[in-house]
Amino acid sequence: MFTKINKRIKKHPLPLRPNKNLLRRRKKLRKLTLLSKFLKKRTKHSTFDFTKLNFDDLDVKHEPFKIINVPTIFQDGKNQNIEKSISKLLKDYGIEHLDLSISATKSFSGHYAEHNVISMTFEEFVSYEGPHTIYLAQMPLFEKPATNKNKNPFKTKYTQKLKNLLASLKEVGQFCQRFSDRIERINLWYSKKETFSQLHYDSYDNFLFMIKGTKVFTLYPPNTKEVVCESIITTSYQQAKVIPNNNSNTKGIKIKVSPGEAIYLPQGWYHEVESYGDSDIIALNVWFNSIKDICQGREKYLLRYLLFDLIEKEVESGLKLYQEHRSIALEETNSNGNYIDYYLNKILNGFSTSPLTAQNLFTSLLFSVRRDQVRYLIHRLAVEGPNILYELLMSPDEWSIEFLTTTLEAIDNTPEEIMEQNQNYVSKDEFYNILFEKLDFPSVQRHFISMKKSLRKRVLEFIVKEKILQSYAF
Repeated sequence: MFTKINKRIKKHPLPLRPNKNLLRRRKKLRKLTLLSKFLKKRTKHSTFDFTKLNFDDLDVKHEPFKIINVPTIFQDGKNQNIEKSISKLLKDYGIEHLDLSISATKSFSGHYAEHNVISMTFEEFVSYEGPHTIYLAQMPLFEKPATNKNKNPFKTKYTQKLKNLLASLKEVGQFCQRFSDRIERINLWYSKKETFSQLHYDSYDNFLFMIKGTKVFTLYPPNTKEVVCESIITTSYQQAKVIPNNNSNTKGIKIKVSPGEAIYLPQGWYHEVESYGDSDIIALNVWFNSIKDICQGREKYLLRYLLFDLIEKEVESGLKLYQEHRSIALEETNSNGNYIDYYLNKILNGFSTSPLTAQNLFTSLLFSVRRDQVRYLIHRLAVEGPNILYELLMSPDEWSIEFLTTTLEAIDNTPEEIMEQNQNYVSKDEFYNILFEKLDFPSVQRHFISMKKSLRKRVLEFIVKEKILQSYAF
């Protein structure tokens, strides 16, 4: 048996020392493999059939998806002229002159207010064959008036106008009727040439229905680190740009929308849009509100809620890094492997001569032992050196206190019958009884609360400076 093993070793000798270059290559390969899997997962999007789409589910869907088998809009039959249908619709609503965006190139800002605008009739626009790109962008067929305290914006003519418009859109209009009380605007998008809308986000949820031509959306999620905005003030629109990053997916998620298809785009998602086709490129979109209604009247509470969530996630992430930094390799000092007693004796015996060394060893020990052994560690210190334990608990840095309190909370929430199976078991009652008996434990608790608040204050400053302000860097 050993002869065969020796032959294998001679045939494939193992290096006496680890090959650092090989280890680096393997580590890089693992990262690339994980990144590849992540990018494949991220670039996927869901697709739903229009006839089976349930609008009630949208409140829990916070990601874009594509819709197929969308019924035709503006056409009664195959021979019906789309231009005539749109022309009739505009006349019905008393729209004679159009404000059209014009560009020497095909590129337009994502913000309509920054467009260069000219005025034309619809007939002049349709027959235009000049060198410039003219774009009927964001043409409102319906716009919800500003809310007035004394008036319901959906009374009389506004309600009737919306009903008439939705009726003219046939099956698509019937679908939109389900959330008509939340509709803010219905827009027409019409170009004679290719167009490109620069990266931005909108503060409305969006259904866009493709009538003619094709649009390709490149999307980035709201929390992405790959995009920065031009201003920290959130408006109904934000211009943005992509930061090239070799370690992330700067290509975004692409969704191609063709005639008979639609896209659902939740508010806050960054998107740039490329439009192309053999001739005309026509789409209709519906902007509706979801977040605004939820936030109304409780903005301060929601701000606190969101900040708390961001802070706790950052604390959890930082704690993992800090634990890796402070943990030590514990050596077994006897046949039973009871190394905790060995280190506890070093702390108890060395505190008088070198309190800082004892403090560092205690902190590292907290991060290194198994979770179920933390109670035993503190309990024994409370029994044999309560004054030393008090000093140790009042001296650690914020991250050590955060780790200790989080660990003790997790232990307290673990059923005692499970904890009883561990070596050096100390019950919950026994543990806290000895702390209150031997220490001024209420003052320790107050100190812990103060340090935890201080940590979260520093984390909040970090979030604002490094993650929020830095995301608005141009």
